[in-house]
Amino acid sequence: MRSVPLSPEHAPHAAAFAGDHLDRAGQAALAGVRRELTVLFIDLGGFTRLAEELAPEAVVAHLNEYFEAVCAAVLEHDGTVKEFQGDGVVAFWGAPIAQPDHAARACRTALAAAARLDSLCVRWTERGVLAPSYRMGLHTAELVAGEIGSVQRGTYGIVGDGMNLASRLEGANKAYGTRILTSDATRERAGAGFVTRELDRVRVVGRRAPVRIFELVGADGAVDARVLRVLEHYADALAAYRARDWDASARALELLSALAPDDAPARVLAARGGAFRVEPPPSDWDGVFALDAK
Repeated sequence: MRSVPLSPEHAPHAAAFAGDHLDRAGQAALAGVRRELTVLFIDLGGFTRLAEELAPEAVVAHLNEYFEAVCAAVLEHDGTVKEFQGDGVVAFWGAPIAQPDHAARACRTALAAAARLDSLCVRWTERGVLAPSYRMGLHTAELVAGEIGSVQRGTYGIVGDGMNLASRLEGANKAYGTRILTSDATRERAGAGFVTRELDRVRVVGRRAPVRIFELVGADGAVDARVLRVLEHYADALAAYRARDWDASARALELLSALAPDDAPARVLAARGGAFRVEPPPSDWDGVFALDAK
């Protein structure tokens, strides 16, 4: 990940994002408080190549457009931007102001940010710039929120292992060809207002316990019937795959491919099932896939 500084005219604006909610006097506890929060990691794919092709001033201009799009979506849903990490953005919900619906807010933000970034990529393409892809990871967990730093300089932020999992889910998009992945915890807390697709049970780098991961597809009522049928076929294929019925899984994926031939998760599952048909997994196989990359 290549780090590019914000231009001077954007730096104060960026600082305002992180401190937005702290301006509400008397509501923010700066001491460390343990609280359930939802964290969102967003990263650009292919940004290193973009940085190599453009002049530094153009790189900063494009990066700032991206930050503006993402941060606007976060603030529209009352989130807090924790930090910029090179071309990545970390945001959270549920602190410093308690938000019982923090997971739903985070999911709505991810969908809104995706729409903004899709429009941004179109504009970049029209300018002759190769538009990068983007990836998002969401996880809900108990974290500690409060003032972090030294006596001389500190900032309000969050700490906890849950942040690591959100980051790993952002990276896991690369393995499935997806753009927005959530943990089961976020999916459950977000409620029934979203359409998701269970992709897999995975073991991410640095964690022993497996986690169910879901693609965040869209808001409930906003996903067309064809996509819903694709999700049904994938669910059938995944169930058969876990039951070691490789042929049934393949048949479900064939039905899916007739509707969505470019569906990346289906290609991933088909490849795995095909490999297991040739060389079955051991008897104690639990269906968990180990991700070997961050």
